[in-house]
Amino acid sequence: VMFQLRDIKDLQKAKTMGGARDDAIEVETKDGSRYVFANMFHRDETFDMLSQLTANTMKRVLMSSEYASSSQQQQQQHHTPSAGAGSHGRSASVSSSATAGVGINPDTRLPLSGTTQPAALKTGASLAEQIAQQRRNEEFRGEFGLPRSETLLSVIETATLALPSTTYVYPGRLYLSSSFVCFVSPSYRGCRITFPMAAIRRIERVSGTDRLGMPCYELVITVWHQTGVSFKVPLDNSECNRWCDALRGQLKLMVEEQRYAKENKAALARYTIKAFTRTCPSEQLLQTSASIQPEVNCLGHTFGYPGNEKELKETGRNRRWLAYFRENGRNLTAIRRAEFDRLIRVGLPNSLRGEIWELSSGAMYLRFQNRGVYDKYVSDYLECKGPYAEEIEKDLTRSLPEYAGYQVAEGIDALRRVLNAYSLRDSELGYCQAMNIVASAMLVFMSEEQVFWTLSVMCDRLVPGYYSPS
Repeated sequence: VMFQLRDIKDLQKAKTMGGARDDAIEVETKDGSRYVFANMFHRDETFDMLSQLTANTMKRVLMSSEYASSSQQQQQQHHTPSAGAGSHGRSASVSSSATAGVGINPDTRLPLSGTTQPAALKTGASLAEQIAQQRRNEEFRGEFGLPRSETLLSVIETATLALPSTTYVYPGRLYLSSSFVCFVSPSYRGCRITFPMAAIRRIERVSGTDRLGMPCYELVITVWHQTGVSFKVPLDNSECNRWCDALRGQLKLMVEEQRYAKENKAALARYTIKAFTRTCPSEQLLQTSASIQPEVNCLGHTFGYPGNEKELKETGRNRRWLAYFRENGRNLTAIRRAEFDRLIRVGLPNSLRGEIWELSSGAMYLRFQNRGVYDKYVSDYLECKGPYAEEIEKDLTRSLPEYAGYQVAEGIDALRRVLNAYSLRDSELGYCQAMNIVASAMLVFMSEEQVFWTLSVMCDRLVPGYYSPS
């Protein structure tokens, strides 16, 4: 018996001998055939491995079909005598890269460049170890809402976090990935930290003692907004050195990337940590220098936010969030304590609503890491309209028509760009009705690029399968 993993329709555990023995796996293929494999000594481990392999295969099939369809559409639309050589060459390069085995970035759905290939698995690892590592990566990314290109490097299971703004300490787990340092505490006063490497300014290691008086090491991390956090870790000298060396190695890569973007690429200068934070309204709330002007480009900033400001108690909400940001950082360096969740339940001020949406969903990290991707999709749409452009055009005037921003060309054009850019990013899903309502509501509080990545997170991770072509 031989069948491909992508032909598996259903996979489930089964019993044999009239239900007396729970030692079988039943496989159903797309052609209706059923196979029962029994007498398995390690049935559960085999089932988990087969499930993970099947899921990985389907992801590759979906992404390959997306690129095949998008490249074919580009070739069909550019294959005219009047088409320029530049556009034809680009479509050919995309097609060739998709068929030549070049990796695909799961976040941007674009071919990876030669310098951004995914991290390799451990050399000599068995198939079971590779599957287990992939599962750990997926659980880690889901826990913190990180991009799907992130790889978990190291975990300290028993770390203790101390914050300057409170005397309470948080026991939990400390994670190190390719681009982030993360921490989560399962205590009832839970605390969650997600620091991008690019936002870390200094790392110190000092000797100390834990609450029981036992010797330990203390890692002090200072981030961009001058917030300092301290982790006490029960590691010996060699283990602590290895963890710190790995952290410093990843940090050096991020520093070089930021320097390159700032000095050598003028087009990427706005994506340095300093320029990126200017796109966050929390900086406007806390700015002390009139020379630093935030770049907040949402429709609500121009046409007004819905509701009455006094009835919504905006002033009081802004004051509470201002106090929280001063003590616990903001945007990329925000420390999410239990107070963070409580403030959300109390209510978000309109000026910060988009940023908190983006931060809580993880879309902010996608936007920071994927520089210029939205602009690229917009330029591709302007140069060559996609297959969903006509359907999108029909729904533009039906999107919140009572709001002033969508009664003028500025709001309609912004919504058109976001929806068409997303349909090009996910050509398998494309555009579905009601996407325009969600995107138009978010555009009132967020910029176009923020909406693009938040919509991507919604469809890919938060509510997968909610939208479908059928």
